[in-house]
Amino acid sequence: MKVLQIGKYFYPERGGIETYLYQLCKGLKPKVDVLDILVSNTKFGTVIDKYDGLDLIRSGKWDQFFSTPFCPSFFKYIKRNYYDIIHIHLPNPMAILACLFLKPGGKYVVSYHSDIIKQKFLFSMYKRFIVKFLDQVHTIIVATPNHIEFSPILMNYKEKCKVVHYGISLPGSANIESEDVEDIKKIREEIGKGLPIVLFVGRLVYYKGLEYLIQAVEGLPVQLVIAGNGPYYSTMKIFKDQISNIHFTGEITEQRLRQFYLASDIFCLPSISRAEAFGLVQLEAMSYGKPVISTDLQSGVPYVNKHEHTGLIVKKECSSAISDAIMFLINNKDKAKEFGENGIKRVTEEFSLKKMIEETFDVYSEIMKT
Repeated sequence: MKVLQIGKYFYPERGGIETYLYQLCKGLKPKVDVLDILVSNTKFGTVIDKYDGLDLIRSGKWDQFFSTPFCPSFFKYIKRNYYDIIHIHLPNPMAILACLFLKPGGKYVVSYHSDIIKQKFLFSMYKRFIVKFLDQVHTIIVATPNHIEFSPILMNYKEKCKVVHYGISLPGSANIESEDVEDIKKIREEIGKGLPIVLFVGRLVYYKGLEYLIQAVEGLPVQLVIAGNGPYYSTMKIFKDQISNIHFTGEITEQRLRQFYLASDIFCLPSISRAEAFGLVQLEAMSYGKPVISTDLQSGVPYVNKHEHTGLIVKKECSSAISDAIMFLINNKDKAKEFGENGIKRVTEEFSLKKMIEETFDVYSEIMKT
């Protein structure tokens, strides 16, 4: 079986879809005869690359429009070889156009990660192309049933959709290394200062709703750690001069991120838009046994974090609701512990990396029989 994976970007670029694509490819590579990866480069110039044993082409980016990389060499490489399965990760207008115009052969599988939310003008142009493309697709993989229910596109393709949960390595709480112990203690002492630590992890972009989380912790007996970087980093850091109990880490290593997960008491994902289609970081926090606070989006976010089971779902764009949820977990430690334990169990049973890889490979195997 020869498989081509087409994504937007790839490691070491950070993001939920990039993490998913990397882990999926690592797991699928021993199961197939050929696995190639075609993604956009972050700069001009195409690079034939190898990352952690995976073969990939980073197609040179000439420009970017509405957050969509323009990579003309996509058209060259998408038809360079014949593949039995072409697995495309959407949204990706460039990949769709290349497939529609070139018709490279093989069977199409789509992982539909999200609709295009913010760029409404782009979506209006993109919609007719994606509908034409999805008509030709064999199977559409979605991470949760909510992806189908709330997507104006997918509700017309329910018969083609198959739910395959995203998966992660687990459990995080079992991965404490001896050299981490002192660093975790230091985080609790120097940043926590004897108070509970609320953790946010992610790219600092518009739809994360960080301003509501920052306003929520003002005056609360907690320390907020914001781990990540992004275009809103400078904007968000302005709050640090006004509110004393927030801390920005910027970009950090995987080891340092693990230490913050282990040192924290509560995880919060205050997203405000369906652009947050799943919230993979919720699974990471659950794997470390942390109760999760997230918002009532019409996306996969509240599907992952089950209200009053693995954490609390609160009204989006509402600082007071976030404040109340934080204080509830602080004042009800037994309940917070119960949510954390339920989270570990949920990740283990429903969102394991092994399960994700096996179910995706099963999709390929079924297609090969047709």
